[in-house]
Amino acid sequence: MKTSVNAILIAFLLCLSTVPMTVSAQTSAIQNEVAYGIEYDWSNLDDDFDSMTGINLNEILSRTMLAATDAGLTLTVAQLSTGSSNIYVESAEDRTATTIEIDGESHSVWTRATDVTIRHAVLFDSALVTEWIDSSGSDPTGFDGYLSVDSENAVAVDVNMIEYLDDDYNLYGIDMDFSLASEVSIEYQMDAGLEGAGEEFDFALTFGTGFDLNVPEATAEWRLGEKAPFFPVVSTYEDVEIECADDAALTTSGSEADLKIECGTMEGDYSVSTGFTFDLSDIPTENFGMDAGLLDISISDEISSTGSWDTDMEDFLESDDDDSDDDDSDDDDSENDGYGGDPDASIIIAEGGSPVDVVSCDCGTANPLMFLMLAAMLTNIGEAFAEDAAEELGDTFEEEFSEAYEEFAMALWGDSMGGDLAETEVGYACDNGGYAESWEVGDGNNDCGDWSDETEYDTFYPCDATVAGVTEGVKPYQVNNGMDDCSDASDENVLWLQHVGLDIQTMYECTDGSRDVSEWSLNNGYDECDDGSDEMAGAEDTLATTETMNVGSNGYADRDTVAGVDTYCYIAGMTVTDPDDGGTIFDGNLLMSSGYVNGHAGEEIGPYDGTREFESTGHISQYNLPTGLTGCDELTQAQIDSMDESSPEY
Repeated sequence: MKTSVNAILIAFLLCLSTVPMTVSAQTSAIQNEVAYGIEYDWSNLDDDFDSMTGINLNEILSRTMLAATDAGLTLTVAQLSTGSSNIYVESAEDRTATTIEIDGESHSVWTRATDVTIRHAVLFDSALVTEWIDSSGSDPTGFDGYLSVDSENAVAVDVNMIEYLDDDYNLYGIDMDFSLASEVSIEYQMDAGLEGAGEEFDFALTFGTGFDLNVPEATAEWRLGEKAPFFPVVSTYEDVEIECADDAALTTSGSEADLKIECGTMEGDYSVSTGFTFDLSDIPTENFGMDAGLLDISISDEISSTGSWDTDMEDFLESDDDDSDDDDSDDDDSENDGYGGDPDASIIIAEGGSPVDVVSCDCGTANPLMFLMLAAMLTNIGEAFAEDAAEELGDTFEEEFSEAYEEFAMALWGDSMGGDLAETEVGYACDNGGYAESWEVGDGNNDCGDWSDETEYDTFYPCDATVAGVTEGVKPYQVNNGMDDCSDASDENVLWLQHVGLDIQTMYECTDGSRDVSEWSLNNGYDECDDGSDEMAGAEDTLATTETMNVGSNGYADRDTVAGVDTYCYIAGMTVTDPDDGGTIFDGNLLMSSGYVNGHAGEEIGPYDGTREFESTGHISQYNLPTGLTGCDELTQAQIDSMDESSPEY
């Protein structure tokens, strides 16, 4: 309940911070200073939630506790929210003449500085205390328990943005300094006791975890290829569309405007760090015959990095547009909203003064270009830092938690947990003379340092390169991922079949026999059977069914020389057998397209008992597109079956 309440209030606060601001149509002012802010006190959370939704949380908790009392159960529930969220924006224009250089050419400009300060710190504390006892017998029976949840989250953001403008408010470029400090933590405490039959049992647990992300310093410099009348346009026209182009241009029609700008490049530097903590304690392992504190675990790690980046803003904005296009929307106007607003708005600048006609800008309480630059900065920092940070922190957690688990398992089960691998008293013997823990064998990580605890083409892919006589390796998902993970790039452009599998699916036969449809097609509002029998009431229980098995595979390198044009065809040859009787379930070829199977083979297997196992092998072959065909999808199954040359099995 508390989590959903917090989400609603945070959403409400963010809505307040995006109230449309107005941009004056008059640009004759020499200097313009603006300062405003929003503050929310989280101690008002319950009252505000009540006023917004009509739901009184305290009343609900009180009634719950009274109901528990009526049932003979003592129950006390308490919760408290404290803290505040603050957003402050200050902006001022400095008309002192200065210059900015774009492509070797100097331009006379003045500057506008905007500072945004965000401070957010909230504590959410809740507790539950309960007790029940039955003293009617000779031996009292009952239980008591205590549970508390304490969470803390804090965020501090500082942004300083300098815009370079001329007297017509044309934009030439922007500089930005950015810093972020954030921390999230949560702690659970539980203490419970049971009593009955003359026995008592107590159990306790304390668990806490935390995460922090800090960007102590990040800077960015954005230079447009040509001056852009961004602000005059959005303050004049109702509907404004902005896009990158090689040549700047402005096209208007009535209240609509299409602004093309030379988006230029952005470059910057950053320092960033992140870390986590994990603590588990107070579990009474001594009650289970083990050493006290055996399950006390404390894990933490921190990683930091510095670097620089640069990006073509046209590429960045186009990638952002591509992501937006993937989102389905019922709003037909969603692509044409632009930055424009109400053309009939008016404001009174001074008390008692006359209204001034303006055009509102639907761009929030701060300059929209600030959010664009922040998005570009964080995207580039994330791409440079996130993957390595996640891998290193994840490896630390996995290693230390696994060590704690093994110690616990040895105390609980003793030597019976050992396997039949190359075990010694200190673990698994690696080929290089080192050792790894038995549980690390086959886990996809290079625990030995020479990959000898892993299996080629199964849990790791061997590179062609060697370092000091030891073969390099990468994880299977890194093959053909567009990045050179092997030092010699041998993990890219690999002709490699990564996976062969089976899929068991129940198909439903239309009453008129027109086709078979899947379970997802039943009663979904669309007539996929010609007679509409897939939409009749009780179709799942009425239509005849068959169990169909499909074979499929994935994983190869697309070596076509022209994007979207087939130069080669890729054929996957697969064999699937039943390990119980050695019988062949499937043996044939499939055409692959776009990295996945383009066709499938199926056969009825009758009633499926849910226990069938299979073994599979496969290979992939590359063929030139046959003469006379314009695409691989024109191949007949007979032609596909005739292509039986193979690459090494995966």
